[in-house]
Amino acid sequence: MAAHISYAGKLRVVMDARQSIQGLVLKPRALAMPIAIQKYDDPFLPFCKAVIDATRDVVCAYVYDLAAFLSIGAAGIVALERAIAYARADGVTVTVLHSPFASDEFAEAAGGTGLSVDAVTLTAAADAAPYLAANLGVYVVGGTSTNGVGWMDTSSGTLHLEAGDTPLIIRLVKADVVNAHRREGFEAVLRQAVEALR
Repeated sequence: MAAHISYAGKLRVVMDARQSIQGLVLKPRALAMPIAIQKYDDPFLPFCKAVIDATRDVVCAYVYDLAAFLSIGAAGIVALERAIAYARADGVTVTVLHSPFASDEFAEAAGGTGLSVDAVTLTAAADAAPYLAANLGVYVVGGTSTNGVGWMDTSSGTLHLEAGDTPLIIRLVKADVVNAHRREGFEAVLRQAVEALR
């Protein structure tokens, strides 16, 4: 049986292995996608796969914006589930679901029996217990770090988690960088942009 690793432990391992603190925000918008990907009936999954393939080794995490995926209904949720699984298939990549949830009732949906992400965003630390019990990392939007709960600073575009002597900080590469190039070969342009931010 494999040893259990905490969210903070997994995050630290991937940050060290990839020498990266960059987290890429996946917030797909159908009309902002590259033209070649817009041709798919359900373009969100092909878009996410292309982004992940281009950047997996230079980012430590992918942050999935739930509202963006819900914008196309059921097809978006299927794409979200599959994009998360695709990113996690290497066993190392960290995935964060940005909702932010306003109650503790979504822990099961976000955890191992649902979308199977590594961490979530919440609106209040008071709702963190079931997520932490499900071995999920937790970031409170606009909050502060307490008792294993991190916070998301939307003004600086960072996720913070106090973990031992060295805080773990993910610097978010915003969706406008991901969606900036719509032509053929957008993957190479995206990778260059992410590498320039390292």
